[in-house]
Amino acid sequence: MSPLHLEIRGDGAPLVLLHGWGLNVRIWDALVAALEAHRQLVAVDLPGHGRSPWCAECAAAGAQVEWIGRSVADRIGRAPYALLGWSLGAQLALRWAAQPPAGLRPPAHLVLVAATPRFTAAPDWPHGTPQARLLRVAEGLQSDYQRTVS
Repeated sequence: MSPLHLEIRGDGAPLVLLHGWGLNVRIWDALVAALEAHRQLVAVDLPGHGRSPWCAECAAAGAQVEWIGRSVADRIGRAPYALLGWSLGAQLALRWAAQPPAGLRPPAHLVLVAATPRFTAAPDWPHGTPQARLLRVAEGLQSDYQRTVS
């Protein structure tokens, strides 16, 4: 499996940035500009987003966290780091903090923006989106992307 696309700027303790669904590393540009004098910013294009490839075998969140972790570990090594996740990135960050990817210690700091433990409703999480509705969104993205996202 090839490494995911990362953009790294700045100096200091690493801050790993995981964007939300449908976005890419560009969403962090203003934050990176504001913090790069103080931190090393590691912006990750999540699997299937931006310039990162998709891997059908890695669709499960745990597999994605391992893939992201391998890509990041090569760049930050064993240094203490902070992890910031937004929306989908926050879901992955929660899993990462609970079960750090191989080769990485748990994050020293965890920042979650617009976090939810899962998108879909389940017996143990009735607050999520019903699976049938999410399937309709997926079908809409394939049949009429522009109408679905606007």
